Amino acid sequence: MTAVLLMVLLTVPVVHIEVPRRVEVEEPFDVEISITRDPQEKLRPISFGTIGRIVFGDRVVTRKTEKLDSGRIRQVLVMKARARLSDHILDRRLARLQAKLERYRSSSDPLIRSKVADIEKKINKINKLYGFPSLPILYVDENGKDSKVETKALNRDEFEVISPLKGQSGATLKEPLAKDNLKSGGPRWRLFSVYQRNVYLEYALYGALAALLLLGLGRLLRRYLAGRRRDEPPPPPRPAHEVAYEELSRLGEMIPLKSEKEQEIFAFGLSETIRRYFGARFGFDGLEMTVTEFMEEMSRHHTPGILKDDIHEFLESLEMVKFAKMPLSDSEARDLLERAHVYVERTYEPEEDDDTEVNFANMEMQMKKARRNTDGVPVRQTHSEDTDDRDRWAPPSDSSPSADSREEKDV
Repeated sequence: MTAVLLMVLLTVPVVHIEVPRRVEVEEPFDVEISITRDPQEKLRPISFGTIGRIVFGDRVVTRKTEKLDSGRIRQVLVMKARARLSDHILDRRLARLQAKLERYRSSSDPLIRSKVADIEKKINKINKLYGFPSLPILYVDENGKDSKVETKALNRDEFEVISPLKGQSGATLKEPLAKDNLKSGGPRWRLFSVYQRNVYLEYALYGALAALLLLGLGRLLRRYLAGRRRDEPPPPPRPAHEVAYEELSRLGEMIPLKSEKEQEIFAFGLSETIRRYFGARFGFDGLEMTVTEFMEEMSRHHTPGILKDDIHEFLESLEMVKFAKMPLSDSEARDLLERAHVYVERTYEPEEDDDTEVNFANMEMQMKKARRNTDGVPVRQTHSEDTDDRDRWAPPSDSSPSADSREEKDV
């Protein structure tokens, strides 16, 4: 049995990966992959794209190729990579999710406790982003079959992504005349006179003032000749919920999401739609805010039937897809789209009927009925646009609401 395992290990390529122990976020670093294989085995083109928070470059350079005494070939490949998120950001998001998980577990509301599984799934996704992922190496074995071998995944202790200013809380910008800055050839101030009379600039300013004066006189003359006719007011803006429903309908047509780019476009569109709707609904600019600032503003407004934590979780899910490139399945996209519909349905303000216009025909009819009420003579009702043809000749009704019913209605 041991001999069989040894033969299998000798026929499978051996891969080893080396990366820096500590890198800065968004700073390129080298990934060195060492592959020991048989001469009959052929490597497939290597291209990883994006795995977790690590973005790999497309160019792969062969640094060294040598033949070992055992007859196997050893290749050393080098490629560039960079990390999108630092461990500090992941720690903060993980801490928020764990605190939310504790609150949801201790809640007595069954609806809130039903979301515990979703939060645990998000915590597992964030835990998988730590460290360095395992890389698949594709090759063709000696029998002509496609096979795969993976590198060893590195944990957080073996690979760490830090922020550029971590450990430099006291760092300050230097003045242009600082001694250290001058020694390094940095910028310095130079004094020179900035005052010089420019007659051409004066002529240009006078000409501009004269043109503005003539333009103003022309506008006044045109208004006088036109009888001070006022322009019609612009049409009122569309209701925020109608715009939101149209955008959600267009986003729903994107499902199924066929690529990572479509997932990112869907996440950006859904996030901007909800931010724009709540901003228009409650009177603030939601597109220019971070998630924290957005939730601080939303805490000042009443959202019936919707938990603020639910909105926060909704936006955080979209942020992970937009910036951490976290995969988004079609079922998750439909769930997020349905939640967005619920937000709009439960918070939009229905349009009120415009009762300010006076229907003079109905007013005249009521005045005639009041004058002839003592005679008991049926009065012909005046037809108006708001009166049905079947009620034009109806007799006057004495079923006017009493004071008690009107008082109950007011209450």
